[in-house]
Amino acid sequence: MPNGYVTILPNGDVIPCMLLQAKLGNIREENVVRIWERSPILVNLRSRQLLEGQCGKCRYRDACAGCRGRAYEETKNMLASDLGCWITDE
Repeated sequence: MPNGYVTILPNGDVIPCMLLQAKLGNIREENVVRIWERSPILVNLRSRQLLEGQCGKCRYRDACAGCRGRAYEETKNMLASDLGCWITDE
């Protein structure tokens, strides 16, 4: 979850992490701080209340938020539940 880092690829593209290959911008065209602060994708990913399904209801939502990359790979929705999560409320 992009609360502390992003990934910068060799071509300058900025993505949230290696598992979530959504282009946020390119440091050759825009300052990384500007990308960090203004990317609509990052704004949504930081808004934990937007998380859906089990991740949105989980008591650890604010501390964890699950793996957004895995959620996207499985559902094509970055805010969906992390289907690989082992935590249950049972």
